[in-house]
This record gives sequence, C-alpha cells and structure tokens, in this order.
Amino acid sequence: MSDVDVDPTLNLAAVTDGNRLHIVDVSNPSQPVQLRTVVLPDGASAVAVRDGFAYVAGRTALVSVDLVTGEIIQTLPVTLARLTDVAIEGAGLFTMDQAATLWAIELLGAGQMTVRGSLVASGTGGDIFVGNGIAYMTAAQLGSGGFATADVRDLNTPSLFSLS
Repeated sequence: MSDVDVDPTLNLAAVTDGNRLHIVDVSNPSQPVQLRTVVLPDGASAVAVRDGFAYVAGRTALVSVDLVTGEIIQTLPVTLARLTDVAIEGAGLFTMDQAATLWAIELLGAGQMTVRGSLVASGTGGDIFVGNGIAYMTAAQLGSGGFATADVRDLNTPSLFSLS
C-alpha cells in the first residue's frame, strides 16, 4: 500500500510505498525533489503528517519520523493485527487494524506518542477519517460496504455511534 501527506509549512511530502517512507521537497510542486528515504523495518502502509513529523502505520506499530532529518523518533507497538490506515485530529492520532480495532493515540509533541484507548468496531478494519471528534471507519469486512462511526473526543474512551 502507498499513501501521501504534506506538511504545508515545511513544503515536505511524506510518501509511503509499503516498506519505506520517502521525504520529498514540494516547494516547487511542478518539480518535486526526493530528499531522503527512510527504511522502516515494520513496513509503511499509511502516513499522516503533523508539525514536522510523519506518523507512519507499519504492520503492527506506529513510527514517528522527523521530516527534516529523516530520524526515526519513536516506534510504538500498537497491535498484533496489521494496521490499515492512520488519521490525525488535534492531539489525537487514530489508526485501524485488520482485527476491526480503532486505536486512539495521544501525540505528546516532538514526535512522541502513547496509546490511550481502543474500540472494537466489528466489520471495520479498513480506511479511517476523523473530523470534529468523529471517526469514520470503512466497513471493509462486511462485503456490502458502509462504515462505522465513533466518538473519539476522549482518547481514553472512544465509543461507537453506529455501524451500517
């Protein structure tokens, strides 16, 4: 899987290709320049960027990488199931795994993270979007489409709204 997100302040894009994180200078969008590649032992399936750091979903762990230096700041083991996506809202980072668990992670600053809470949302385990304190999780395992929603305003106790 591949994914991309951009830090508009630094004009740096973070691009995953399944195994690596590529950091790209996009200050001239018509001529992007790859600055460095960071090999991530746990893989790199999805990425979200905040305040100069890329937060990468590997197979079972989240990895924070400094976009300027390419330094790996933290590797946070999250689950035994494969992570499928990652999203950021406010001080919260959210990730899904193939076991249909939504994980709520607190961003502590300077690339540091800690797991706060989780929620099993049966039938999900695909993509995630978070906005206005609501997580929207695709129902990847139901076969008929749809999504689940959860209240994620409290990182310690996310709660399911609906599953469709």
